[in-house]
Amino acid sequence: MAGSLASKGLGFALAREFLAGGPARVVVYGRDEARLEAAMASLHMAKHPDARLFGMPCDVSEPTQVAAFARFSEDSLDRNVHFWINNAG
Repeated sequence: MAGSLASKGLGFALAREFLAGGPARVVVYGRDEARLEAAMASLHMAKHPDARLFGMPCDVSEPTQVAAFARFSEDSLDRNVHFWINNAG
């Protein structure tokens, strides 16, 4: 599985499940950089040994940040995105 998810709430829960389940590659985002770093630390502790985790700050209300996050995700996942889950609000 390769996909992009948020750093809290439902996105965080999905990221945790994908990462724990096997050799997934997951990209997470968060508007607050400190919260993103904390989420990544927590996810890293729970991930499968072969799973890979990437993260980037992104405010989804800003189109230029969303475009930058999309490029980051594609690059991080070697342009092999299986799922793209948007959840904000």
